[in-house]
Amino acid sequence: MDQEYREQVKFELETEDEEFYNHTYQEERRILDMVRMGELEEAVRLSNEMDFHVAKLAFNEKAHWRNVVIVGVTLCTRAAIEGGLKPSVAYHISDYYIIKASEARDKESILSCRTHAIKEFTKRVREIRKKGRTSIYVERCKDYVEQHFREKIYLGHIAENLGISGSYLSRLFKKETGICLQDYVNDIRLHRAAHLLVYSDETIPKIAAYVNFPSQSYFGKLFKEKTGRTPRQYREENKTPEFIPADL
Repeated sequence: MDQEYREQVKFELETEDEEFYNHTYQEERRILDMVRMGELEEAVRLSNEMDFHVAKLAFNEKAHWRNVVIVGVTLCTRAAIEGGLKPSVAYHISDYYIIKASEARDKESILSCRTHAIKEFTKRVREIRKKGRTSIYVERCKDYVEQHFREKIYLGHIAENLGISGSYLSRLFKKETGICLQDYVNDIRLHRAAHLLVYSDETIPKIAAYVNFPSQSYFGKLFKEKTGRTPRQYREENKTPEFIPADL
């Protein structure tokens, strides 16, 4: 215990700098405000600048930068939720990029995970702020779809859980979003599929099955209608050096 206490005191003496920590806190607040308001470019710029001032979070360099990313992504997750992003979506994004950071092998790759996470958070918040808020019924319906997109989704089942009729939910959803529920389900599945095409090495048939399209041909048809490209073309145009897909 005495040794542990001495080490703690030593650490405090080496790192004690009130001005430094106040500066760090103010920088963090500015970044979180940018995420909360959906200001993508400024959020990324501030996070990159802050790397030169951050306190050492581990003695091993890679462990240090992984910890920096974990802290940054966790704080940005909360800011995005405060900005209107659904918790289920925010935590899904957070988990994905924290896992990617844990697998990255160098500082640049580790920090790129945080940058991608911040971009994703702020882009989603910006879209929400542009569209404006919708009713609690539509928000809960969207949240259900985003959590269960890999399953069969029935309008009646969602409506029953919300305590309203299916016809009313259908009309309300179309009125507030401009699209029918099934189109929204397909959009969510296509969005997840596009992400997997770029950031995973799974084959296109496996991705189509994962997001619960009945066939690869149907998936390809909808994907091209939505993006103007086939899944293979989209993957080839957007893949990153970190991922070399098995079906290319």
